[in-house]
Amino acid sequence: MRYLHNLSDEHQLYWKGKERQGDCKVLEEYYQNNIEGRWVSSHSLFSAFLEELRCVNDLSKLIFNTNLFDNTFGNENRPKEFTFFFTPTTKNYHDFILLLDKMISENINKLFFKDKIDLFGIKEENGVYIKQNKGTLGLLEEWLTSVLDVEGDTSIKQIILPFKKIRKERQL
Repeated sequence: MRYLHNLSDEHQLYWKGKERQGDCKVLEEYYQNNIEGRWVSSHSLFSAFLEELRCVNDLSKLIFNTNLFDNTFGNENRPKEFTFFFTPTTKNYHDFILLLDKMISENINKLFFKDKIDLFGIKEENGVYIKQNKGTLGLLEEWLTSVLDVEGDTSIKQIILPFKKIRKERQL
């Protein structure tokens, strides 16, 4: 607040528009590092996501001798945009959704499903049957259902639903 009074009226109004209303919380790690002077190392949600990709790939390689994901985005090829964005703009949001969808649906290895389920579907149009590639999320859901289906259990749909929401959000 001390330094804001030196700003022009125009700049003060600009920053007033950035004020947060209601409850506001400081990130605990930020507080510990910058206010208390304790160096706290933690891992973000983004690091956890990448570690999950790696773990799933390691398991699928051990069990099925092939990777479920084409890329696990390790340190050398982690997208620099895969982090918190500082300005909550529509563009930043849509860029993040695009990246997240690429890291999930476009990253699924279709060859993983070969000889496990059909990679193609048949669609009829005006009496003509057309062979179509199934999407990666559809393949994943179909395969999970084929190996884990329990009557009345909706857990597979709950697993796939966030991925489908990301895909749908990307298409908006």
